[in-house]
Amino acid sequence: MQFGIHLVRCGLITSEQFVDALERKLAQRTPIGRLALEAGWLSMHQIFEILEIQSATHERFGRIAVDQGWITESQLNDLLLRQMQRDRLIEEFLVEMGALSRERVEAELDHFRQKQTDARDACELVALTG
Repeated sequence: MQFGIHLVRCGLITSEQFVDALERKLAQRTPIGRLALEAGWLSMHQIFEILEIQSATHERFGRIAVDQGWITESQLNDLLLRQMQRDRLIEEFLVEMGALSRERVEAELDHFRQKQTDARDACELVALTG
């Protein structure tokens, strides 16, 4: 997300392109229920019950599953990690959309990472001398 904001601030993409890429990314995210089913931690019956509760309360799926006692907090954290690992990077969507070339993304990502490293180094120096 920070990289996408960086691209907007640098004028490499528009805020509309960033929002569009973010919406595509979220639309393709693997649902927690599917991951819990794959792990064998929830049954289809439990998933449907959670979805029914969710439609009435607007609570997050994982929070309901924990509150119902069907999964533990640790299992929810594991599911969220699995979900994050399956997520595609926003820059992949930007390339697919034609907003940036793969080469430009790679070059800008190197630049972005260097800026983050430089900022971290500056903070560490201030902490040591402060």
